[in-house]
Amino acid sequence: MHRAESKQLPYQSLFTRRILVLLIVGMAHFVFLWYGDILHTYALAGFLLLLFYHRQEKTIKRWAWTFLIGMQALSALMLTVPEDLVPMPDQSPLIQKAIDAYTNGSIIEWLQFRVAYEIPVVFSLEFIVILSVLPLFLFGFLAAKRGVFERTEEFIPAIRRVWWIALGLSAVLVPMIPLIQFGIVTFPASISIAVQTFVTWSGLSLSAFYITSLLLLYRNERAKRMLKHLEPVGRMALSNYLSQTIIVVLIVRVGHLYGTPGLALGLVFSLVIFTAQIFVSRWWLANYQFGPAEWLWRCLTYGKFVSMKRKGGSHAI
Repeated sequence: MHRAESKQLPYQSLFTRRILVLLIVGMAHFVFLWYGDILHTYALAGFLLLLFYHRQEKTIKRWAWTFLIGMQALSALMLTVPEDLVPMPDQSPLIQKAIDAYTNGSIIEWLQFRVAYEIPVVFSLEFIVILSVLPLFLFGFLAAKRGVFERTEEFIPAIRRVWWIALGLSAVLVPMIPLIQFGIVTFPASISIAVQTFVTWSGLSLSAFYITSLLLLYRNERAKRMLKHLEPVGRMALSNYLSQTIIVVLIVRVGHLYGTPGLALGLVFSLVIFTAQIFVSRWWLANYQFGPAEWLWRCLTYGKFVSMKRKGGSHAI
């Protein structure tokens, strides 16, 4: 929006079109590939950013903290609700249906199962997920508005404070997950609700820790050179996100692995696929200006064909 506005382009309509394209891509990913899609949620939350674009920083900050604290207070409240007051239906028949559909079913049967069972569940929680995502968008928006990523040196004391706070919180919150899982620490709520609560909380603290760590590491030339290998992956984030789903769906489908791999095998898949994407992204951006999904996104946003080929031929990123 800022770049478009500086070029005297209709930034609101461009941003709206850009987010609308993301919503369409996300819904296609959601319906035809994987019900765990996050793109459509990001798009819906992204539309709300238009309401804050010309707001004062203190207003953005106030809304961000209100949403963040409000949502986490609700999560904390859920921990105090006894398990017997929140009846959990028996999910085993539904789990077996999912395994049958995704292991042996045709593509049509996949879609039928998703439309009948998974999509209604996702949509029933959509409003809550949007309210959980929005404060993070607003904090990022506020950081960009203040120039944290362009003038990092001016904010180093604040970045260091956030780094220490995030590290301390993560050191407490992350170990709680296995402690709850193995019954060492208990809450009135069920184990599944308690674990999910601490997964969410530790995710928030770890994300702040990762972001501030990267900002601090980028000040060191040696660390910056190492981190530059990850830059192409980030520049092709949409393409890599979608390709991860396609790769894993194919692996699971061909190997009849749905519902069977443990965490260890899942970790191996993650490391192998992401490592491959580092090299593929670097090669791709040495020859092309944009990732394939990013190129399509850009063309549809501006309503015109944009050349994908890098001018001057191939060169290293």
